[in-house]
Amino acid sequence: QVYKTRAADFSDSKASVLGDYVASTLGMDDGEVPIFMTVTTDYSGVGKIQYLAAQSGITTLDSQYGADVTFSFLVPTGQADSFMALLTEGTNGRCAMEVKRELYYGLINKNVILF
Repeated sequence: QVYKTRAADFSDSKASVLGDYVASTLGMDDGEVPIFMTVTTDYSGVGKIQYLAAQSGITTLDSQYGADVTFSFLVPTGQADSFMALLTEGTNGRCAMEVKRELYYGLINKNVILF
């Protein structure tokens, strides 16, 4: 199951307000928890990974550029395997993926807050 939304769909609020609980706003199933994963590639795979993530509705949390490029993604649990297969196929196996952990998150003032 894929959840796609825009930050503009969430209301702005003060930091003292807890903000929106993303799982309930998106209508996630009970017990469905997003996972945090990283994907590392050389510079030739950057555009393809960015495209595949955007087309899949995957939230990019961070991009770190060095000798290689490492993306941090927030992926719905049920979509992790298919997203990893899509990345493997799209980059011809030239990326390294690591599922870090399940996590909870929310949005405050259109910023992702991790718990």
